[in-house]
Parts: sequence; structure tokens; C-alpha cells
Amino acid sequence: MSSKDRRPEGAQAAEICSSIIWMGHLIERFANTRLPEANLPPAMSLPRANLLFAVHSAQRNGGSTRMVDIAFDLGVTARTITTMVDALEQQGLIVRVPDAKDRRAIQLEMTDVGRSLMEPLAQAVESASEVIMSPLSRSEQETLLRLMTRLIERDMGG
Repeated sequence: MSSKDRRPEGAQAAEICSSIIWMGHLIERFANTRLPEANLPPAMSLPRANLLFAVHSAQRNGGSTRMVDIAFDLGVTARTITTMVDALEQQGLIVRVPDAKDRRAIQLEMTDVGRSLMEPLAQAVESASEVIMSPLSRSEQETLLRLMTRLIERDMGG
């Protein structure tokens, strides 16, 4: 009997979850070392890029750009989104705008400079992502995406 066979029930699921979390950290660290090579604003990181992508997408598709909604979409806390928005606002990539329907809420809007970064930023993230996924075959990547999507959709009610 192998040690895997003696593993307590649920241990494999916990190991998978732990691996996913660890992989997230590795992806972020890897991407963060590659983004500065792409001639982007200083201190551009994968989380900040994802924030810009979320605001840009919401603006183009008529979605909510309220800070609280963007934070939820990104899976970050109010404190984290505030820190990220502060940094991007200082760089002139994004601005806070009062919500016309709710004075307590803040909308986020891309600046012209921020919009001009979308294509090079998307290319830089895509390039880093290709390197990250390169150990997997195209078929393995498709399987991984399908499985991860299934887990995400289950928890998102989709």
C-alpha cells in the first residue's frame, strides 16, 4: 500500500487547493519580474494590471466600475483595492469619480494614458503567461482551463 493510499480522506483535495494557491503566488512573482521588461509604468504588477483590465472591460461592456464591485471581481479586500487604486491614480492611469447614483460609492475610470497601456499591457501579460504555461502541452492547458473554469463557475453560481 503506497503512502498516497493511506492518505486521510480529503487530503488530496487539500493538496490540490494548496497547490493552486502556491501556483498563484508563483505566477504573480514570475509575471511581476517580466512586466518591467515591457516598457510599462514603474511598479506595474500583475494585480495592478488585472485591476486596469477589469476597469477597462467594465467601461467597454457597460458593467460596474464601482470600487467595491471591482474589488469583488478581483477577489481582493477594500483595503487592497484602495492601495492599488492609489498607486494607479498617482501614475495617472485611473481616476476616482463620485457615483452619480450613490454618493457613498466611488466609480473608477481609465485615463487616456491608462487606455493607451491596454494593448502593451495585454501583450506583456500574454507573453509571461505563455512562458508560465509552456511546460504543459496545448491539450494539457485546455484540460486545466476547463477544470479550473468548472470549479470557478460552480462557486460563482454559473
